[in-house]
Amino acid sequence: MRIVLCLASEPKRFNEIKKCHEISPRILSKKLKELKMNEVITRTEVNDNLKTVIYALTEHGNELIPHYYATSKMGNRTSPKGFGYYVES
Repeated sequence: MRIVLCLASEPKRFNEIKKCHEISPRILSKKLKELKMNEVITRTEVNDNLKTVIYALTEHGNELIPHYYATSKMGNRTSPKGFGYYVES
């Protein structure tokens, strides 16, 4: 889900997504393929001197963002402080 949130503001290249959070290139590549297969993101190759690929959210991907925030907010209210997921609001 963090990949979707990283792409929420604007389309990004692979290395820009990798900088959003620490993740190995192998795992990131696997997750991007899964998201593309599920039509959550698009993958666009840009024809320039370097092989550049841009990842962006689809309409379906954009619809997931409000649900994530609602679930996150609910989790923050109900998680006990010592459980590891509690975030002060």
